[in-house]
Amino acid sequence: MRSASARATRDDDVTTRARIRDAALVRFGRDGVAATGVRAVAADAGVSAGLVLHHFGSKDGLRRACDEHVATVIREIKEAQAEDPMGSMDGWVQKVHELDWLRDYLARELTEGGELAATLFADLSRDAEAYLARWEQHGLVRPSDDPAVRAAYLTATSLGMLVLRPLLARHLGVPDGPDVLVHVSRSAMDLYTHGLFADPAVGEQLAAKLQEGS
Repeated sequence: MRSASARATRDDDVTTRARIRDAALVRFGRDGVAATGVRAVAADAGVSAGLVLHHFGSKDGLRRACDEHVATVIREIKEAQAEDPMGSMDGWVQKVHELDWLRDYLARELTEGGELAATLFADLSRDAEAYLARWEQHGLVRPSDDPAVRAAYLTATSLGMLVLRPLLARHLGVPDGPDVLVHVSRSAMDLYTHGLFADPAVGEQLAAKLQEGS
């Protein structure tokens, strides 16, 4: 049986690990992974570089832990939406305001690329496919001929909005921040609900021509 001191140390390790990870999320999002060293993250977290390596093994291990945490946070938000699509809307809007750090991290991670970025995108896309399937069951979205491609496209679009948010804010003449996404939400929902083309046959013809040229 573990002693009380051993249990306390274990609990402290978990807390320290989370503090290091959170410091890395902010630092990676601000300066980029390539430009950030373990010592900088350690200083931000108030620990030694050796303790960072003790918990994560390497900077790649720390980056992987950050990716996993980001995917988990997004998954929790989407899970709530999948279970109660309309009732969870207020919670989703609140999360958008609380998780501004998420945009900076995703923007850096995805633009710097690499295997971990590809893995993160694949995880988010697979999750989106699962959510959309459940929304089909709720009767909220139409079935797709290719659910995987639809999910990947929507994931890329959503991440693009996060990455390009500062430019979008500047173009629209509004302050940069989470409210930018709320500002464009009505137009986005109009597109998702009613589509872009007045005649659906136009979209089908364009898609067919693209397929012919590929």
